[in-house]
Amino acid sequence: MNTQIDTVKLFTDYIYKVEKSKQFPTITRDAKISSLGIDSLGMMEIIGCFEDDLGIVIPDDKLATIQTVGDIEKVIMGQMASKLSN
Repeated sequence: MNTQIDTVKLFTDYIYKVEKSKQFPTITRDAKISSLGIDSLGMMEIIGCFEDDLGIVIPDDKLATIQTVGDIEKVIMGQMASKLSN
């Protein structure tokens, strides 16, 4: 299984899927979720896309730690590593 996942690209794809009518600046790992104008419902939809496409579950306590796109990457990589070790 390939564990090299471009989470920034995936996040960008998902954000446009969820927030169809909005335009966003170039999204980087340092981009703060709050500055992108994504509300909590939109964020949950984006997380759901990651979970569905990658076959992982992101626990609520991990969701609370997400402030930036890089944070999403850390959480996803942690969940992927957990999944691979099981």
